[in-house]
Amino acid sequence: MPILEEFMNRRGPTVVVRAGIGFVLVSLVAACSLPLPAAPAATPSATPIPSSATPPPATAAAAPPPPTTETAAIDVRATLDRLFGEHVILVAFTTDAALNGRAEEAAAYLGALDGNSIDLAAIIGSVYGDAAGTAFLDLWRDHIDLVVAYTQALAGDDTAAADTAVQALINYTFEFGDFLEGANPYLRSADVASLVESHILSLKAVIDSQHAGDPVATYASLREAYGHMDHIAVAIASALALQFPETLGGDAGSAAAEFRIRLNQILQEHVGLALSATGAALGGRTPEFLAAAAQLDANGEDLAAAFASLFGDPVGEEFLDGWRSHVEIIMTYTDAVADHDEAKADLQVQAFGAYTMEFGTLLNSLHPGLNAAGVAELFKMHWFGLQFVIDAQAEGDFVTAAEDTRHGLGHMGLIADPFAKAFVQQSPDQFR
Repeated sequence: MPILEEFMNRRGPTVVVRAGIGFVLVSLVAACSLPLPAAPAATPSATPIPSSATPPPATAAAAPPPPTTETAAIDVRATLDRLFGEHVILVAFTTDAALNGRAEEAAAYLGALDGNSIDLAAIIGSVYGDAAGTAFLDLWRDHIDLVVAYTQALAGDDTAAADTAVQALINYTFEFGDFLEGANPYLRSADVASLVESHILSLKAVIDSQHAGDPVATYASLREAYGHMDHIAVAIASALALQFPETLGGDAGSAAAEFRIRLNQILQEHVGLALSATGAALGGRTPEFLAAAAQLDANGEDLAAAFASLFGDPVGEEFLDGWRSHVEIIMTYTDAVADHDEAKADLQVQAFGAYTMEFGTLLNSLHPGLNAAGVAELFKMHWFGLQFVIDAQAEGDFVTAAEDTRHGLGHMGLIADPFAKAFVQQSPDQFR
């Protein structure tokens, strides 16, 4: 396939993945669970000291608790982040297919998008009750309907209908703000409306670029739209922590929380961009493939930078080399599937298996509590998630592709969360 050749020319020299490391399955999560220091004993109430008495020696102040990635507020933020980010990716998949006449694909991803909406509503319902969850779902679906209407107007070159949809979306932001303020006094309607307006305008930028046939702008705008969703997630999670401190408390914006969220964002975005690239490659849409692949590589650089921030630039560079090699395997597998070359496809499956142990060994060298085999097992599941979607894309089974896309996006939290926990516990001073 010429697409793979163009990708390789852009990517540069091949990175060889070393193999030959044995496999033993050990629970990664258990390996990451390091003990925390016991809470200090309570200090007795002070009593008056006679002026003639010698004051007792001063006691040392209790040490602050170690930073953690696991509070209820951080968990809520991470869950909202995952679903909000998935929302943006699925919208982009839907609108791209709709604008380019791939109706079956658009319908499949629109169905997956509704599943995402139902999951978001379930979170609201779990906090405020089923009626609130239902009201949220109706309201959230409204803005998706308007995004669809805007997309249809662009496809039909109906400027008036497009303008009407945009104005309706802007009006919607105030309705959504009022809903959240009514549920939580720590969320101001105007602030929520401003955040949602930014979300809508960032989605509009993606859709406009798709309609213009500018894939470079499309994928740059998609990454901006995706990154913005955390602003909404942290606002809601922080307000919930204030409203329900006993059950949803904690600092949703701590340095440890930011690290956990950043890893989650980058890894989930990796899946979205990878599947955008493979879908474009299998569909013969070379400019789109190259634009998605370029942003996929930039995403890898962001992930390497996160490792470099903890362990130095040489580790970041080593990580990036390995990460790029696994992207190359994914693209080579896609090429093989397109060519119906089963032998070549099988070789890529084997190569990815070798890569997972290579990656596990690197992570174990950075943190001995991250068992190499456990890391490898998590990344094998990442591979299967991608492979299932690529196979479905090639077969034109877009319902399966859309469902498995959601699974692949959701799986990345199972990788990001234990990594973040382990590294924060290993280097607490960097997260105070």
